[in-house]
Amino acid sequence: MIEIDGSYLEGGGQILRTSIGLASLLKKRVRIFNIRKGRKVPGLKEQHLQSIRMMRKFSDGYLEGDRLHSTEIIYEPGDKFKSTLSVNIRTAGAISLLLQPLLIACAQDNFSVNLSIEGGATNTNMSPPLAYLENVLFPLLQKFGINCKLKILREGFYPKGGAKVQLMVSTYKFQIPKMDLTSKPEIDTINGISLQTEHLSRSNVASRQANSASKFLKEKGNFDIKIKKLTVKAFNPGSSIVLWSVGENFFIGADSLGEKGKPSEKVGKDAAEKLWFEISNNANIDSHLADMIIPFIALGSTPFKFKTSKITNHLKTNIWVVSKFLKYKFRIKDNTVYFLT
Repeated sequence: MIEIDGSYLEGGGQILRTSIGLASLLKKRVRIFNIRKGRKVPGLKEQHLQSIRMMRKFSDGYLEGDRLHSTEIIYEPGDKFKSTLSVNIRTAGAISLLLQPLLIACAQDNFSVNLSIEGGATNTNMSPPLAYLENVLFPLLQKFGINCKLKILREGFYPKGGAKVQLMVSTYKFQIPKMDLTSKPEIDTINGISLQTEHLSRSNVASRQANSASKFLKEKGNFDIKIKKLTVKAFNPGSSIVLWSVGENFFIGADSLGEKGKPSEKVGKDAAEKLWFEISNNANIDSHLADMIIPFIALGSTPFKFKTSKITNHLKTNIWVVSKFLKYKFRIKDNTVYFLT
């Protein structure tokens, strides 16, 4: 059994998600303890609970300790993955985080799964919006042979959640190709999506977010900026903006979430400032994507290197978790991460 201390370094739910994803794929029995020990309310929250239950169901495996606020679980995947799944999230938990272990488990040849999600949030604090996954993470995973198609039937925002989402993942052949993700990216186009729920349409929130983001970025460079402004259905008011630039050797994005009392112009500018931080630091992979792709790189057999804007504890934590499952050698120098086989 692989033992994982959930309080290591960053000490959050990422340790749980990466461990469950790798355990499922590699058919390893795992015990995770001290789950989210350093958090204000330690243990499993609803989104963590639904994520690990989804993976147990997905693999027809064994799961012990799956209850709210539990700080220890034992998980053993079954022998065969299901091709269809459904999940119900009773809170406004982040759907993007729930998907992380499933995506790791999809890093295998000749594999497909269809997932239906009811509830949860497509846009919420402290986690990437689904639009970020769709436009930044998924294009990179496609380079690895993992093809993801996302359909959002209803958006979800805090506090009600209530999203309705479908995800289809298919992998013909999982393989990490040789890619140069360290040379300076030539960025000339920036895309984006600025969302407002129907409740906010009279305030033109989506347009104000987009215009503010565009204004900031145009002051920084001669970019071709294309931000879609969308009015969407949801159970309660909410807004967000996601910006990205993706090319052959760069995958960067940033986002900002609307909040009560926060001007829409500030929401848009915050996202633009985050994206500019990535661009101005010549990142090929943004600092959030950097930790997400560590398990996929480690599962490959190809030497790989990428430059990011900063080395986060999330990235260091994921490297540590991967080391519990796989033989590898990661090296970090300045803001470049090297994977040596």
